[in-house]
Amino acid sequence: MPSSAPDPIPGRAVWLWLALSLGAGLLMIHSGSLWIDEGQTLRFARQPDFGSWWKTLRENTYSEAQMPLSMFLAWAGVQVLGDGEWQLRAANLVWVGLAGLAAGLIGWRLQNRLALPLLLLHPFLWYYANEARPYALQIAAGAWLLYLLLRWRELPEIAPAEAWAFLGAAVIGYGSSLLFAFPLFGFCVLMAWQCFRLRRRPRLRPAAVAPLALALAALALLTVYYLETLQRGAGGARLWKVGSANLLFAFYELLGYSGLGPPRHELRELALHPSLLLSALMQPRAMAGLGGLSAVYAALAWRLWKRRGDATVRMALALALLGAGALFAGAAVMQFPFWGRHLAPLLPAVALAIALAAAPAGLAATWPRRALCVALLAGLAASSLTLRFDQKYAKDDYRGAAAIARRALDAGQIVWWSADPEECAQYYRLTNADKSARAGLFFALHPTAAELAARPRPDVVIQSKPDVFDTHRALTAYLSTYGFQASERLTAFVIWTRPAAPTNAPGEVGPR
Repeated sequence: MPSSAPDPIPGRAVWLWLALSLGAGLLMIHSGSLWIDEGQTLRFARQPDFGSWWKTLRENTYSEAQMPLSMFLAWAGVQVLGDGEWQLRAANLVWVGLAGLAAGLIGWRLQNRLALPLLLLHPFLWYYANEARPYALQIAAGAWLLYLLLRWRELPEIAPAEAWAFLGAAVIGYGSSLLFAFPLFGFCVLMAWQCFRLRRRPRLRPAAVAPLALALAALALLTVYYLETLQRGAGGARLWKVGSANLLFAFYELLGYSGLGPPRHELRELALHPSLLLSALMQPRAMAGLGGLSAVYAALAWRLWKRRGDATVRMALALALLGAGALFAGAAVMQFPFWGRHLAPLLPAVALAIALAAAPAGLAATWPRRALCVALLAGLAASSLTLRFDQKYAKDDYRGAAAIARRALDAGQIVWWSADPEECAQYYRLTNADKSARAGLFFALHPTAAELAARPRPDVVIQSKPDVFDTHRALTAYLSTYGFQASERLTAFVIWTRPAAPTNAPGEVGPR
């Protein structure tokens, strides 16, 4: 790490980094439809008071029980801003700003002008900043841990301000999700390596002892809480097997490919059929985008290899690999299928490694190096803007699906709903205020053939993700057997309508 970096940092630069980060964050966040994971956040956010929120947390057996701080912040945010789609996500502006500030500090210390713009243009940040979940928060916490890791390698002592920064990053990150334990583990391993193997043990100022002690106490308390949630069976859905595909998709997102290949919901379905997945990736648009960015990364990989002796390069890569490896090992033991979002705290380390390869000595370089930087930033910006503005890359369209269902119900039709029956259904006024089904609405959640045969035959069936909501495949078989037609497709939804010529369902004796 260069020792000639200006110190202290000019206040004007800090305000500039914050302004750029907040401006980018405002572009990232919009009021698109909530999807099922955000619906689970909404469950906590709409509780009438803290007591109700606490009761919901203690009774929850899903992954949200292991996100206590982020669920609390969602509740607090609704008390101030309201519960509109944009408002639910707007708190992420704080975390985008803090992540950008950390990236600006890292770039300043390393004299690398790409550190901040590369993070702010990264599609991973654009996608998850626009989601009412803890991932933007975790990116910010991960960015500050990375800054502290590099800073403590440079300084001979731990100052109080940096000890307080560690308290904030570690406790907020770990409090936002149990899975933050894995990047925190990587941070601790690398700190121990620096202290004992490399004999770079920073002196601890007396005033820094209190915040570090508070951090250790808070982390211990959170660990006790998380162990209790595991004991009562809390955890995420286990819909997929843990394997190398988890890591491949995670790094697909972390390297910024998300807006260049097939949309996320299509990749999810295509992953079940490898031959179809390969065909989708071979489409001209996908080949151009994915191939172009891959060519840039191939050139950067060679340059990164040539800098393998650089301590900062090794530190950034080690943090990313340690965190990802620990998560993979934990997921394999617990049989929890993780995705790119679960590695959110590692994004700053991945982005820094890329920035170090692209512009190790800034932008004042030969034209091939400048061209490579421009190609990299252009590829990431194109991916981010596609995620933001191309409707094909939007999240599950519960708003549109519920509107179709409401129109059908208002017309006196029978509707079967095979999707989230709780928060999203109520939020978009598909169910009544007490979450009971409206007249004519039937939920088809993991139904059996006998259960479907006993119901009135539907006029409209709204189906989302059969592997989640139709695990017996009875509804899928019913739709095929009785000739239902796919009349409309929304993101992650298919709208099926009854064929014009009536066909008797099992147990029916004549046309309805």
